Amino acid sequence: MATIWTTMEKTEQGRYEETGFHTSEPEQWFRCINVDDPEDFITHMRSFRNIPLTPLSREEYEDLCEKYDVSPVEDSELGFYGITSSSMGTNNYRLHARPDTRAIAVANKINELRYRAIMRSELA
Repeated sequence: MATIWTTMEKTEQGRYEETGFHTSEPEQWFRCINVDDPEDFITHMRSFRNIPLTPLSREEYEDLCEKYDVSPVEDSELGFYGITSSSMGTNNYRLHARPDTRAIAVANKINELRYRAIMRSELA
């Protein structure tokens, strides 16, 4: 078991995001996570952080599902994500820390982004 520390970094838009992942304790760390394989975890998180944060059209959704090896679902099945998306592991490190549950966190994030697009179109 090893520890990974995260840091907050300022984006080009001026917001701070938790994007720094370190194998040694930085001076100003934000969170620490215990993992079995630090390099594997960091590689996974960098890939996960490349998922866009914008709502996804159906075509974008299906493309991301293919890229991240996620089984796409019908739009009518995505209502679940509007109720629980904040607690489903999009940023839940317990899911990301274990290789056997990482796919759940990735699928949750991609499905949540498609659900957001559906809700925006319904509210427009």
